[in-house]
Amino acid sequence: MKERRNLLLVGTLVILAGCVARGDQGGSPLIAPQGPSQDPASEPDRRAFAVLDSISFTRAGSAYDAVILRSMVEDSIPEPLDSNDARPLLLYKVMADGKRSLLVRNDDLVMCKDCGGIYGDPYAGISFAQDTLKLEHYGGSNWRWAVTHAFVAGVDDAWPLAYKHTVSYWVFEPDSTLEETHVLPTAQDRLSTCSSD
Repeated sequence: MKERRNLLLVGTLVILAGCVARGDQGGSPLIAPQGPSQDPASEPDRRAFAVLDSISFTRAGSAYDAVILRSMVEDSIPEPLDSNDARPLLLYKVMADGKRSLLVRNDDLVMCKDCGGIYGDPYAGISFAQDTLKLEHYGGSNWRWAVTHAFVAGVDDAWPLAYKHTVSYWVFEPDSTLEETHVLPTAQDRLSTCSSD
């Protein structure tokens, strides 16, 4: 029984590692990509994306919109084994005239629709409370896992990572829970701020 559980655990961790590795290239997945194909100051082509989720919130008298997009082809491809389509996370500041200014674009933080293993789409939600923007994922099968990234609103529209919380457990053994919280308060671990140049 123990060997079977270990085999399932290894298989689940391999799937999760492959999906997390997509967003963890060269350090933290929280840095907005700087390559020519993913300019953080550019809007994605809205014809290729649909809104997966969005929230609006107010912080220190300023209004913000957080939007997560999904590829339009997600619905047209029948359950691909490795769908690594980007799911851009966009953070806007809403100006007094109602127009939005893009502060952050990160194509690597939101996991793909197939990264949840047997559970399916791991995206569990985005929320804002007490000056903290949280992005949550959940997945697995008998071995379940959850990941929460929490960004604290900083000065000058910087959104440094306050913590990354992970939980995993075997559904048949409640005492098997593994829980870790990583605090990463460095400048590298923040949602990048877009320049207006």
